[in-house]
Amino acid sequence: MPTMARDRNGRRQYTAEFKREQIERITRGEITAAELSRELGIARSLLQRWKHLMATAGETAVQANEPVVPVSALRAAEQRIRELERALGRKTMEVEILQGGARRGQKKAALVRRVHAATGRPVTAICAVLGIGRATAYRAAAPRGPHYAKADDRVVLAQLRTVLRERATYGYRRATALVNRHFGTRYNRKRVRRVLALAGWTLPVRGPRRSGRPHRGRVARDGSNERWCSDTLTVACWSGEVVEIGFALDCCDRECLAVVAEARALAGADIQALMQAAVAARFGLVRPPGRSSGSPTTAASTRRSPRSSAPRRSGSRP
Repeated sequence: MPTMARDRNGRRQYTAEFKREQIERITRGEITAAELSRELGIARSLLQRWKHLMATAGETAVQANEPVVPVSALRAAEQRIRELERALGRKTMEVEILQGGARRGQKKAALVRRVHAATGRPVTAICAVLGIGRATAYRAAAPRGPHYAKADDRVVLAQLRTVLRERATYGYRRATALVNRHFGTRYNRKRVRRVLALAGWTLPVRGPRRSGRPHRGRVARDGSNERWCSDTLTVACWSGEVVEIGFALDCCDRECLAVVAEARALAGADIQALMQAAVAARFGLVRPPGRSSGSPTTAASTRRSPRSSAPRRSGSRP
């Protein structure tokens, strides 16, 4: 076997003449593919591939009546064509932009539309060749309003009226689920919200309740009785009962002022009793401390309790 050249990875490089000679030996019956594979030290599948490529290339050349082009040459030609198309697109864009007096964005959008109509290529590919963003291609000539309307919005509005007639307090999320379940549609929440906004049926946005006292981000205080805080926690007992505990602390030294515990969920009355016990333990008065963010502590009755039971300073107006 003659010495074959090797590439940089150490693989043997076989010439086309050598491949043709070996395949002809198999075709004439001088040697089998298995024997030739052992003789050359190569896989039998590689010999089968050489034989298949030679047969296929010959048939293709005869059918087309043209010489066969290697795949590598075809790929190089296709790459060159893509580079030329990209360069032509850039030059075309420059000419179009320099010709008119319209705005730059509108000229780009119009150019993309014309190229898409003339070639039928995808807008994504056209924008990639021209080097512009896809959003430019969809830019409208006139700005769109805050809420646009569609022809079938009246149908959507009638369906929403049907499902919301008895549920007027439902928002657009629940309205979307109801109308899709009732009519078998597939509207998304954004569309339902837009239709409700056009009809003036959207609910007012509920804002957070403000106490009038801003929070500066620092809870700890330098002196006692400047700020109190309260919170709750749940403890699971060995007996299977679940006890909920509420406590009040001084934000200066973390002293526990009062504790309340019940084998149930704490209510607003329990938090009010905690506040009064904390004031009595510290001052001997009935003056509750500040509120925490738990649901019993934010109840309306709990919020009114400090104002009704707080003692007044001497000399203050009734």
